[in-house]
Order: sequence, then structure tokens, then C-alpha cells
Amino acid sequence: MNTKFKNVAALTSLKYFTATKDGSILLRSGIVDHIIDSHTHIGLGLLENSLPEPTKYVFPLNDAAIDISHYSAHDFDAKLVRRARMETLKAVLARGRNYHCSASHLVRELKNLRIDRAVVLAVDIFGKINSSMVLATASKQPKHFIPFISLHPRKQNNEQLMKHYVERGARGIKIHPPMQLVRPNSRYVCSMMKLATEYHLPVLFHCGFTPLSPKFQKRFSNMEDYKKVVSLYKDIPIILGHSGIDEWEEALAIAKQYDHVYLELSGQPSQVIQKIIKTIGDDRLLFGSDWPYYPTTLPLAKVLLATEGKEKSREKILYTNASHLF
Repeated sequence: MNTKFKNVAALTSLKYFTATKDGSILLRSGIVDHIIDSHTHIGLGLLENSLPEPTKYVFPLNDAAIDISHYSAHDFDAKLVRRARMETLKAVLARGRNYHCSASHLVRELKNLRIDRAVVLAVDIFGKINSSMVLATASKQPKHFIPFISLHPRKQNNEQLMKHYVERGARGIKIHPPMQLVRPNSRYVCSMMKLATEYHLPVLFHCGFTPLSPKFQKRFSNMEDYKKVVSLYKDIPIILGHSGIDEWEEALAIAKQYDHVYLELSGQPSQVIQKIIKTIGDDRLLFGSDWPYYPTTLPLAKVLLATEGKEKSREKILYTNASHLF
């Protein structure tokens, strides 16, 4: 099978997709009945404040070549890596061009690809607290959005914030050790895990080192540190985002050892997804896109290819597992 495509739009050559005259990619009817996207972000939270077209994703650029046989971040050359880092900062701060990555744009993406709901992840970094934004957005569109809040592990008032966020509808917590500059098994992160356990909330970790991040962040994504924190907190679901990126074998080993661990698949190629299914089955795997960093079509295509001829696995990964968890 061909794994290289001129751009994301070329994925419409696969049998799963079609395109409109304006270039929007649609999931064909009959491919799957329901989908939950377990990993998305928004740059601006208010539905009524979206900017007009044209809309461009953070990365890859609409005309960037892709190869679905490897982790998605490896599609970017040095120039695109630098741009991705800058766009990430803009997205987190909700400034500049990434205002178009609003909730209304995400809703359109969900509708085009027949996705029922999306987990929207806040990330508390650089003094920018966007949990309130995510919660406010989810309250406007509860049928579309499942809000995961973020608490910076070094903050002093996290207990009060957690209580406040839970009362407003928080459904889970996102922890991003590399961006928050904390090791996954640090006392700061453990304090977050204790709060999550107290409120019975699942925790989604960014897991693994992406080549799009500065190298100094690598020390905050050591897989042994994730294993340690997983071993300490067994009473809540722990989701390893991106399945560890290039360290997917280490993430898989953790999930194999601990049955409260889920693997979220965003970015992983089809052959890796198939190996994961073969090793631990399909009951603890979650489809995620990491929108808007990747057009949802790209990770969705990888899951569909990985589950070709395995309808029960496809249904679990795309919908059933997440519906039970969230």
C-alpha cells in the first residue's frame, strides 16, 4: 500500500473519504456509526468569535507532504518545526493567526467527519490559565465538547481551583510535563494525581518526546517516570497521550502491566496501532486527533487503516471505549 501522500487533501484517494467543491474533507457514510475524539485543543474558546476563512491548521500546512507510515511529527522539516513551535505558543495564548482554531471551527471539523463529541484539553502554562475558557466553551456546546481542565502542578491554590472547576463541569485533567516543566513522577504532579483521585477524574498525560519540541524538554518525558506515577495511582484511569510518540513500545509495556492505563493513539501509524492491538487488545485504546495541530483526517485515516476488516475493534477505538470512560 502507498503510504506517501502529496498533502492531507490527497487522503481522499482512500475509500473512507470524499471532498466537497470547496476542499473540505468528509467521512463517507457507512464507515462508522459513532466517533469520539479524545484529544483536541482550541485556540479561542467562544463560539461566536470565530474568524472567517481561509482556515489553516497549525501543522502540517495544507500543502505539506505526509507519510502515514511514521509518527506524524516526522513529516516536518526544520523550517516547519520552527513554525510549529511558534504556532503552538500562539495557540496556547489564543493570539494571532490561531484565533481561527476556535470552537466553531472544531465543531465544523466534527460534523464533516461524523464525530459525535471531542475531549477539549486545557493546558496551563506561561501563566495562561485556559481551563475557564474550555469550561465556558463546553457549557455552550455540551453535546459536542467534553472539557478536561489543567492545573499547573506548581500553583499554590490548586485544591480550590480543582473544586471550582469540578463544580463547573470538569470531566478530566490534562497534565503536560514537558510544557509545564515538571517530571511526571515529581511531587508536584503527584499532588495533581491525588486531587484527580479525590474527584474520580481520569488523567490524560502528554506522553513521549516529540521532535517538534525543544530538546531541553526531553528530560521531562522520561518513560520510567511515567511508569512510576502509574504504579502509584491505580484508582483512576490514566491515559498516555500519543501512546508515547516514538517510545510507543515503552508506553505499551506500561499499559500491558497496568490495566488502569489507556493508550491514546494520535499521531501513531497504522502498523504501530496494529501491534498495540495484538499485544493488549482493543479495550483500552482511544482515538485522538490532536486537532488543530493535525487535521483530524490524518489520524482518523490511520485508525481506519489499522482496523480494516476488524469492525469490533474499530468501534471500540473510535467510540465505545471513550464513551465508557468519559
